[in-house]
Amino acid sequence: MSDLDLTINGNESVALVGHSGSGKSTIASLLLRFYDKQKGKILIDGLEIEKYPVKYIRDQIAIVMQEPLLFNESIKDNIKYGNLDATDLQVLEAA
Repeated sequence: MSDLDLTINGNESVALVGHSGSGKSTIASLLLRFYDKQKGKILIDGLEIEKYPVKYIRDQIAIVMQEPLLFNESIKDNIKYGNLDATDLQVLEAA
């Protein structure tokens, strides 16, 4: 993947779709700061992405995997993964 120029305006939702190997996971990994870019810029509101705390960035992005993924934990723990402070009632409602 090279020469990507993408602008996402406030209050927009964006879905990355495409064939296997087209760069969707790479873009997601860069945005979520699983690794840092080697060249180019990723800006959020005009600031380099590295200026933001990783937790803040990750709280703003949701990922829906193509294949279901469960961690080697209980179903309850898998549901709570997105909100570790969820109550039992919230987990039940989500289930």
